[in-house]
Amino acid sequence: MWQSTFNHGIRLMLAVCFLWASSASYAQTVPSREELNSGTVSIITGQPGYLSSRLASDLSATLDEGNNLRVLAIAGRGAISDLIDTLLLRGIDLAVVPADVLEYVEKEKLLPSMKQKLRVVSRLYNTVAHLVAGSGIRSIEDLRGKKVNVISKYHGAFVAAQNVFSTADISYTPTFYDERLALEKVRDGEIAATLIMSGRPNPLLDEIRDAGALHFIDIPFSDAMPKTYFPIELTSLDYPDLILPGQTVRTIATPSIMMVYEFPSDSPRRAKITRFIDAFLARLTELQRPPRHPRWRDVNLGAAIAGYERYDTVAQWLQTNTPPAAVASTPPSATGQRSVQDLFRAFIASESAAGGAEQLLRLDKPELFARFKAWQKRQRAEPAIVKPATEENVSLRVLFRQFIDAEAARVGRDQVLALSKKELFDRFLAWRRQNSQ
Repeated sequence: MWQSTFNHGIRLMLAVCFLWASSASYAQTVPSREELNSGTVSIITGQPGYLSSRLASDLSATLDEGNNLRVLAIAGRGAISDLIDTLLLRGIDLAVVPADVLEYVEKEKLLPSMKQKLRVVSRLYNTVAHLVAGSGIRSIEDLRGKKVNVISKYHGAFVAAQNVFSTADISYTPTFYDERLALEKVRDGEIAATLIMSGRPNPLLDEIRDAGALHFIDIPFSDAMPKTYFPIELTSLDYPDLILPGQTVRTIATPSIMMVYEFPSDSPRRAKITRFIDAFLARLTELQRPPRHPRWRDVNLGAAIAGYERYDTVAQWLQTNTPPAAVASTPPSATGQRSVQDLFRAFIASESAAGGAEQLLRLDKPELFARFKAWQKRQRAEPAIVKPATEENVSLRVLFRQFIDAEAARVGRDQVLALSKKELFDRFLAWRRQNSQ
């Protein structure tokens, strides 16, 4: 009896010790308030499932460095609201905003200090206009005097509708429903159409299997539209249940831009933003590979956004680095010579990489052909030479990020983060010497 009681007591003591040790171990892994805030970068995006949200999820997974760097995605309520939140709401560091919204907010003088307080990180993907109509509506002209949903006055759809319908000189009555409810009201005939601004495919439209009365209508492009827009087409590859094979829907698009708040140079928040951008630049090629979202391949670091400065870390990186190509080069033909079609594709890719895609789309055929001929002449005179990246033309910050990634793969990220600054620096010097041999 006594032995059974003794054994029970021993087991109880061991269990208590185990629980105490576990709780002590857990307490040691909980970061302090200062550690948590000094490493967390917040980015405001679209609703869950939307393209900006999907890309933010990739950033969170790819750039995570424990307490040193963490990306926290926050679902916004519309592009105009996201800009306001980035400038005025505490805790927001970055936003993904369509270029037409930047232009609209500036024109309306809604945020006078916006250009001084926001910087460009990178152009990301295209935000595409999806004009979904009900039965009896076959063209944009049929919407004259009708109800068109624009989600809210803080949303990018509101901005696009203002620009599209004013350019076409069409009056309409805006309604303000969320996207899912608006589609039901279009189907039921309560409203004539709803305008959705998003990457493609839009997840809500991609869910539709029985379209019924719902269908896309064209948005004709016009040179009178703001310069932030360019023409684009939707096909059955985008929406197989809404567009028949071989058919296309004409519409417009605008670039989406990753913007960052310009914190003072001595601000702790600027330091963590710089860490985020260093990591983003160092791992962009990783983001552009599966299983990450294919739209990362649309990123154009070199594209300028009129009226806005680049964040200084990005500007410095571009001085010594070539951004990853968004479009693969076309191989020569079997004869060893590149066909005119191959050359034209290379010309388009070259201009797009330099940020000139929208300008090309606005040219008429003679102007486009003249620019293509001039490009051919330059290529013959100065054949392009792609220089491999070397230690001399890669910034020290990016090299350090590459070292961290290599060490994390070798010994584990937690062990790397546990090193002192001196240990980390010594290992970095040894890594540089080894890789320079």
